[in-house]
Amino acid sequence: MTWVRAAKVTEISDGEAIVVEREPEPPVALFNVAGDFYAIDDTCTHEKYSLADGYIEDEIVECALHTAKFNIRTGEVLSPPATKNLQTYRVKIELDVVYVDL
Repeated sequence: MTWVRAAKVTEISDGEAIVVEREPEPPVALFNVAGDFYAIDDTCTHEKYSLADGYIEDEIVECALHTAKFNIRTGEVLSPPATKNLQTYRVKIELDVVYVDL
């Protein structure tokens, strides 16, 4: 396990996301869904675009480029044009800091 400090709990408002950069791998998006934090691949599987910049409603993120939708909790693709699920990552909170297992 490689736990990476992503942000303080207070830095990500409910219904918002941030990008957790990692090199040389693609970035990860960290979402706050009603006070619960979830991490998935940040790049849409249809075409390269940041999902952290997408439209977030409840536990669904919609890619702003071509409207593919994904479940934030599971990474499951919910609508075309994407057809491939996203990888999910474990998240933990310690002393009001969010960590992602990359």
